[in-house]
Amino acid sequence: AQFTGYVAQLARHFPLRCRIDLTERRGITLSQLKIVKAFVQEHCHIWHDTYSGKAVSGGSANLYHVNTWLIKPSTNTENCAFVELLADAEQIP
Repeated sequence: AQFTGYVAQLARHFPLRCRIDLTERRGITLSQLKIVKAFVQEHCHIWHDTYSGKAVSGGSANLYHVNTWLIKPSTNTENCAFVELLADAEQIP
């Protein structure tokens, strides 16, 4: 039940904004990465490391945690790329 509520919160915070068919047009901007960083800093205290079981903090959060707790659950419902939750249109890296 807690995880379902968390996923609903993700859907509100990161709604599907566009579809980008070409992978090479899915660049993420620095300002978008800052949005991700702010979300991680605000919410990682409820995450845990799935290998060790230890709590995650802003100082210990890494890409594996972000993938497990943010990217995968937020993209699963819409079956989309994470950038499609951040961008309004194609973004060439």
